[in-house]
Amino acid sequence: MFYLQRLSVSYKNLNKIDSALFYLDWSLNIARGFGDYGAIQASKFTMASIFLSQGRYDEALVLGNEILKSAQEKKALSRIRDASILLYKLYKMNKDYALSLEMLEIYNDVKETLSKQYTAQKAQAAEFRSKIEAKEIKIQEKELQNYYTRIIAIIVSIVLILVAVLIYRNYRIKSKANFELAEINAILDEKNHDIMSNIEYAKKIQEAILPSKETILHIIPDSFNLYLPKDVVSGDFYWVHKDKSASYFAAVDCTGHGVSGAFMSIIGLTLLDELIVKQGIKELDKVLYEMREYIIKSLHQTGEAGEARDGMDIAICKLSGKKIEFAGAHNPLLIIRKKEIKEIKGDQQPIGFYTGDKAPFTKHEFDLEKGDMIYMFSDGYQDQFGGPKGKKYMAGKFKKLLLRISDQTCAEQFNALSEELQSWKGDYEQVDDICVLGVRV
Repeated sequence: MFYLQRLSVSYKNLNKIDSALFYLDWSLNIARGFGDYGAIQASKFTMASIFLSQGRYDEALVLGNEILKSAQEKKALSRIRDASILLYKLYKMNKDYALSLEMLEIYNDVKETLSKQYTAQKAQAAEFRSKIEAKEIKIQEKELQNYYTRIIAIIVSIVLILVAVLIYRNYRIKSKANFELAEINAILDEKNHDIMSNIEYAKKIQEAILPSKETILHIIPDSFNLYLPKDVVSGDFYWVHKDKSASYFAAVDCTGHGVSGAFMSIIGLTLLDELIVKQGIKELDKVLYEMREYIIKSLHQTGEAGEARDGMDIAICKLSGKKIEFAGAHNPLLIIRKKEIKEIKGDQQPIGFYTGDKAPFTKHEFDLEKGDMIYMFSDGYQDQFGGPKGKKYMAGKFKKLLLRISDQTCAEQFNALSEELQSWKGDYEQVDDICVLGVRV
């Protein structure tokens, strides 16, 4: 939600109001799904501000009153302050001076209350600091007294047993080091917990955006999807859609994995929805071309040295009856028919900037037969290290595995791929996100 709100603000600053409102509406829907009051209010306030700047006062008034009512119910003073000053401006624009004055009075009252609260909190903080300082002085005095006591004890101990003094001194040094190490570990544990909490929240957002298992089986009933993120969130993603004439499905591998890859996956999912579902672009080669143009423009990619080369590799299909259309950026499509494998390679250019000539993408069309198996995948499975010599699984071995299991049911293929991966990986760490999509015609 935070990313979508930032994206909408960027579009607002670029004066692309429709795009800004689109991402704000998306963010608002997600926030409502999670019941996140703060995110709901923030999205509404930004949307109302845009309406105000566009002269859409009636729409801004509706949102402003919603924000004010909700804030008054929850006694959220800062929200009441922001909403009342917004409504003051709107009513003043509409020359409704009575309501404008009422909003100004609310704003002034809340502002005064917040000021008093801040003053009280500041006084409490000063009192608290004073108490802490007094306690620290007592502790320091006590430590100083203990220090002199220890010095006397050490002097006496040196006279009596020099060896005992040396052992005691070493013990003190080690204890202090252990204490400092324990403090550092506690800080690191707290920071790690905060980071993981944020990443887990990002995982929920990514799972909410990805098509559900039920959606996949509704659009492509005889299919399986092996989806294994390397980290909590993934740079690989899958996408499905169905219109009156065809079913669409894609497997996509974004640059990197983890949080950076997940950000790119959200952009990719958004672009597929925008281009195919909303704009109605049905030619897959044109879809990939438009995705590449958007990525290069949005990420300001120029090819300069040291510049991030973020992008994605993709295999995407459109299935209508027994006819299939395919386009790919690096990633191929495999079709297995009666134990014979056919590989249709994607174009050797990514969705994003690269140093070669920027050529159009190729659209491939084929006739299928009942029982054919279609496979699309990222490179995570074949790049996994494992086996007795700790080597990569490799593309050739992966194709042979698909050929061997292709006559099994999709559920059996899913289990076979999962078991083979676990057997090969063993105790080795997963090296990349994994996505394998299989469809039976």
